[in-house]
Amino acid sequence: MDSKANHILRLAPQVLIDNEFLTLQNARNVLTITLRHQGENPLSLGLLLAIQHAYQAARIAIGDEYRANGACLVLTGEGTGIFSTLLVTILTFPFPTICVINGLCEGGACPLSLCHDYRILNTDSGIISFDAIHLGAHFVGIAAIVRQKLSPLAARKMVLEGHRFSAREALDFGLVDEIVAPDRLTEASTRLAASISPLGRQGSYGLMRKELLGDAISKLSYTAGTKLDFRSVSLFEPDRGEMEIFLEVEHAGKDLTKTVRPAREAIIVYYLGSEMHLYEATVDITNSKLVENVSLPAGSFANMSTGDVTRAVEACMGLPAVQKEIERLKIPREGVVCEPWPYGSDKHHDGKRKYQCYMFTFDPKNPSNKDGNYYAFPLDFSPVLDAATLELLEIMRLPLAPNLWDFSVGPEFGDRAPSEYLPELTQLRQDLKPFYLTQPEGASFDTDGNLVEWQKWRFRVGFNPREGLVLYDIRLDGRSAFYRLALSDMFVPYGDPRPPFHRKSAFDFGEAGAGATANSLSLGCDCLGLIRYFDGVLADDQGQPVKNPNVVCMHEQDDLLAWKHTQRSGRAVSTRSRVLILQTMSTLANYEYIFLWIFDQAGGITLEIRATGIMSTQLIALDSTEDYKYGTIVHPGVVAPSHQHIFCMRIDPAVDGPDNEVVQTQNVTMPVNDETNPYGVGFLTERTPLRRAGFYDTDASRGRAWIITNPAKTHPVTRRPTSWKLNPHNSQMLLADQSSLHRARAGFSEHQLFLTKYNRRERYASSDFVNQSRTDTGVASWARREEDLDGQVVMWHSFGTTHVPRIEDFPIM
Repeated sequence: MDSKANHILRLAPQVLIDNEFLTLQNARNVLTITLRHQGENPLSLGLLLAIQHAYQAARIAIGDEYRANGACLVLTGEGTGIFSTLLVTILTFPFPTICVINGLCEGGACPLSLCHDYRILNTDSGIISFDAIHLGAHFVGIAAIVRQKLSPLAARKMVLEGHRFSAREALDFGLVDEIVAPDRLTEASTRLAASISPLGRQGSYGLMRKELLGDAISKLSYTAGTKLDFRSVSLFEPDRGEMEIFLEVEHAGKDLTKTVRPAREAIIVYYLGSEMHLYEATVDITNSKLVENVSLPAGSFANMSTGDVTRAVEACMGLPAVQKEIERLKIPREGVVCEPWPYGSDKHHDGKRKYQCYMFTFDPKNPSNKDGNYYAFPLDFSPVLDAATLELLEIMRLPLAPNLWDFSVGPEFGDRAPSEYLPELTQLRQDLKPFYLTQPEGASFDTDGNLVEWQKWRFRVGFNPREGLVLYDIRLDGRSAFYRLALSDMFVPYGDPRPPFHRKSAFDFGEAGAGATANSLSLGCDCLGLIRYFDGVLADDQGQPVKNPNVVCMHEQDDLLAWKHTQRSGRAVSTRSRVLILQTMSTLANYEYIFLWIFDQAGGITLEIRATGIMSTQLIALDSTEDYKYGTIVHPGVVAPSHQHIFCMRIDPAVDGPDNEVVQTQNVTMPVNDETNPYGVGFLTERTPLRRAGFYDTDASRGRAWIITNPAKTHPVTRRPTSWKLNPHNSQMLLADQSSLHRARAGFSEHQLFLTKYNRRERYASSDFVNQSRTDTGVASWARREEDLDGQVVMWHSFGTTHVPRIEDFPIM
């Protein structure tokens, strides 16, 4: 088949792809994919991958603007898994598609052409045929395309008879929309593109096509025997408006069995077979149906999984090049530890998902002690692995001088001292007396499943793989306060600018997951007192449920003095404060994070975050006499780089109802005025309603804060709208330069407050897929829309800390 493919899209003039198989380029606002060969183009595996990449590149590049596209291709027997992926990519393309057929269209080219919305055929030499029946071949999902695209008669002739359709027959049976002379193919496709381009500009075209062709998409996505590599299975929470109707029925004490419950849906992120292309499916569990299955754009990478990391470690340790490095250092092989990190992002992007492996060793004098502190023994090389194939891409040399950009091969490891923290390896204090906490009458809270009631508070406990602990439907004394509270995200950028440390950063929630890495807590040090535990149930990489017991512990705690006053009579009255704490902990590589939601008796809620564990370390020469300006030398031959921890808390308010407004308050000095402020001591609180999406910063000099109000409800005493105050945590935000990819990726780390309009799909501050991301598609991009909030506000409060290590922070913080 003579084949050239024209994809007509609105793009800035540029060459997007130029490789041995095809080009993707723009001329006069027409994007053209041209196959390199003028004759037949058999779809080898390489060509299939090239076409798939071109489609994905087009999808990313075009954004919301589109005119038309076309393709003319031939299939051999190779690469059927990739072929199915390509067909799904076309069927789920968000804009109208056109296929221009220049000649013979048989075999796999036939269903490929049918996947397009419109088809134009060369009237002189055009033939369409799907001859699998004559070859005794069966391709899962192909018949579903034919059945949904053609009439029963045409489908029978094509699939069951293997009929060869001439150009005239193809038009008569509805296989094509138009047949034209070969010299008019470009003219016809351009004319058709102009007429259909407006259809795709409202954003619903792709969704409607998915509904129309859902059966074919499903069958192509899940061929028989295909292995799915699950990366996350999480609740897709119902639309808030729909859920609040159900909650109001519950709070009114009515019979819930007579109320329609919102459908329970899940979002499933997975890789298909051996492909490293990512998919996201939405499943209606209540009705047992697939709602949507999306082939995500190229460059979308899922979070790491335990199985994925384990395979990477095993592959890395088995590499001859790695074993050679271990021999060079003259250390016991059995003591070496591989710690895969997310690769991060820099200016060089080849489309591969990677691991940056940092290497350590247990004490070379005692390598069999697998409980020792290997962070006291970092090594001087770092393998980079392809996460899909587990192949070694390169071994990077790490700088040994504290501040120099020197990446030469280092010497033998040498005689280095351990730095241990285990109780059996260190001297413990002997002067600490026992401390007992008793509640002889039991705890003051009540639970019913995941429903908690304590001191006029009422809420439900949830748990998911990414955010970990989530609180729902928080009410105080029968009045609604918050629809949802959760810690949404965390970014940990490191400050050493030398490669590969310039990429060293972690979106711990998006790349690993606070819930996926949560500890199973135990009585004693983890939690103290009378405890109520909550379990978490997640999915492994096979999609099977895995119960993680005791991931949340709840207990009461004495919180010192609540209030006290001494009257003139000498009588003093005081009371103790009691708080309810819900606590969870996550181990993320070297760090442990402790997350505590604290409820008090005065209607306050506090989120407290504590960090412990061990600092990530780097090697320096033992004989180095320089200071380390990017951090601190914490042990002979060991440096700990400075870094930041930036968190983002998501607040879905419901103060006395769903329609809330955020008001910014700050305290300002009154100007001196003979009538209103003659002595210059007056100050006022300014109140500014924030009714549009956007971002805002704290100002400690003005005591800036934000209150969540319900304009429809007035307090009987203050005569102001009922409200809840967010006391922000004033902290240093992201220090990376404006030009850095750290800043480009982590928009939520630039400002302390973002306001966005509620959207069911906009779930996480850093966006759904942040692994090796290069731009921000999260809360910062949503806030930039500056849309009217209309009472449907979501607050995102970012805060953090800059950790310049102390010597006391090692070996354990």
